[in-house]
Amino acid sequence: MSKYHLLFLFAVAVAGFGQVALKKAAMQPERSLLRQYANGYVLLGYFLMLCSMGMASIAYRGMPLKAGPAIDSLGFIFVPLMGRVFFCEEITRTKGLGFLLIMIGVMIFVL
Repeated sequence: MSKYHLLFLFAVAVAGFGQVALKKAAMQPERSLLRQYANGYVLLGYFLMLCSMGMASIAYRGMPLKAGPAIDSLGFIFVPLMGRVFFCEEITRTKGLGFLLIMIGVMIFVL
């Protein structure tokens, strides 16, 4: 795995943290319309998503385009795991099996 693959993987993780920040913002009590869209969690979430897109663009310079979607699918694992850590959400056996299948698919496709 090259440094570009690792950068893309890091970009996926950063995007996951951005999604967690946006979910945290959505869980806040009802506020004015301006405060809903201009609070710290929303701004952090959008900033992390923007950073993730920049990192992914740089990573695509040094890796095959076909590897991007495979690595990006790891976001389907990162986000629920972060939800478990930050929001105590449950991960069912079915989700666990799905995680395993995604990991196997990524390993087969990228490696």
